[in-house]
Order: sequence, then C-alpha cells, then structure tokens
Amino acid sequence: MLGNRVPTPEFPCQACERNRLIPTVIWNLLTSASRVISMKCIVLTVFLSAATIAIAQRGVDTAVDDVPNGWIIAPSRAENSELWHCAVYGDSWVVEKDKSDAIKITDWNSFLQHTRSHIPPNLKLSEETKGRHSVLQTSDGWLIGSDAGEFGGGLWWFSRDGGETRKLLSENVKAIYETPKGIIVLTGLAHLSLNDGGVYTFSATQDEVKIKWLVPIGRSPEASSLDGNGNILIATTDSVLRLTFDGKIETLYEPKETLVYPTSVEVDRTGTISVGMRFFILQLKPNQSGLYVGHWLMRDKCTKTKLSKYICTCVGR
Repeated sequence: MLGNRVPTPEFPCQACERNRLIPTVIWNLLTSASRVISMKCIVLTVFLSAATIAIAQRGVDTAVDDVPNGWIIAPSRAENSELWHCAVYGDSWVVEKDKSDAIKITDWNSFLQHTRSHIPPNLKLSEETKGRHSVLQTSDGWLIGSDAGEFGGGLWWFSRDGGETRKLLSENVKAIYETPKGIIVLTGLAHLSLNDGGVYTFSATQDEVKIKWLVPIGRSPEASSLDGNGNILIATTDSVLRLTFDGKIETLYEPKETLVYPTSVEVDRTGTISVGMRFFILQLKPNQSGLYVGHWLMRDKCTKTKLSKYICTCVGR
C-alpha cells in the first residue's frame, strides 16, 4: 500500500552485496514519492469535503429544482446587502393556490383587482369600520372585522338583515376563519416597536353572541390561511407559525432575515409552504426530519436594483 515501509530484499550471492545500495536508494526514493502523493490525496479529500460542507450549510440552493418560472434563488444579505436594503421598498407579491392546489404568484396590484368585497350591501358600515375587512357569515348573521393599522380596528356582529349590530372587539382584526372547532378570529398590530397578536373564538346562541380569548401569538399575524387539516398557518414579521385546531401555537420556521410585510401564506399539495411579501417569496420545504428548509426567491430580472425616493426598481439581470 502507498506509504507503507517494505523490508529491503535479500540477495543470494556475495557478489551482489555491493549492489545492495542501488536498489535501497531507489526504494527509498519511491517510498518518499508515495508519501507525497498520499499527502496530496489527503489534502484534496479535505478540500472537497470542506466544499461539500459549505454548500450544505448554505441550504443546497442548487438542489432546488422547482423554482417558479421567472424566479431565482436570492443572494444572502452578506452576499448583496444593497439588494436587501432596496427590497424593503420593493413591490409586494401574493401567493395563492390554484384549482390543483399548486402555488401561483401574483403581484399585489393584480391581486387587488380580482379581489372583491364580500360585505352584503344591506349592512350599513360606520366610519369606525374603515380599513381592510375580514368577512364571515355565521349561523345567524355576519362577522365583520376591520384593520386600519395604527389607526385602529375592531370586530362587529351584524344580524342577517342588518338591523342589529354589536361591537365585540376594539382590536385590529387580521382574519376570521370557520374551522372544525369553531370560528377563530386573529388579531394583532405590527407598528414601530409594537408587535403583538392573539387568537379569539366566537360563538353564538339564540340569546347572545360572544367572543372569548383563546391564546396569545406573541407577534402580529400579518398573513394567514387555513390548511386542509383544520389548522391555521400564520406568517409574522419574524416567523412562520401554525395554530393547531386544539388551540396550540407551533413554530415552524424562524428565518435569520425579517419577513418584509408578509401578504400571504399557503401550503401546497407537497407540503411546501410559501410566504408572499415585498420583493421576496420565502419557500419552506419539509425534510425527512419534519423540519423546514428555507429558500428565498426573487425575480430573475432583479439581480440589479435601484433605490430612488423610497422606491426600489429592478433594472436588469
């Protein structure tokens, strides 16, 4: 084997003794050469191993084979801090599920154009209910939630004919869902140093309608959706959570980067979670251990950006 010492060969005749020096010298030279070759092999092996580890620690970006058309893996902040600074002022993206439960990506303006208000025309809303609305029909009426950011919000119950109204909450309502365990209301606000949120349950009987505190979220639920198992996926500014049907909050992923103004979160038929936000899409893929591996995606035409008057513009590849 290379690098192993082999005994000097014995010679059968005395006349050959004087020639022992020659093969001995040659053998020593060959042994030294083999050691050098072995050392180079070791160095090469270590180098390749280090390279492999480095790729793995970066999330194996090259292994992502289902990046949406027109999108690429984004560089890290360390690789392009200017791009990440610009992204805060970029366009917003929305992730939605199509009829086959696959994820489609829509820009914010197009999303608003095909999003219609579901508030019945017979319900008379006051100025107090301004902002973005969440609407859900109940067994005996309607729940209307409002979110006007730092300007306030609330939750109202309207009778079916609109003749009776009750204010149930004075908090910003982010979403209302009907789940197998009942009606869930998500509230919260992320503004300046304030970032908090919580979960309520709603119930109605013939005699009363009431709201009940369920569990704190600890962060404002900026985006959310109902999955196929009765759980609610939640995207905050610094985490992706799951509210289970029995009222527990589970942390699915905590990225090192801030989720910049999340707009939407969905899970597709493969279990991959996508979060829409400004400039980026965060894609979370489950591994065999049940953990999620995150990949930040951006438009392929935005490798070069320009920030002017607080507007981030993509200027080319």
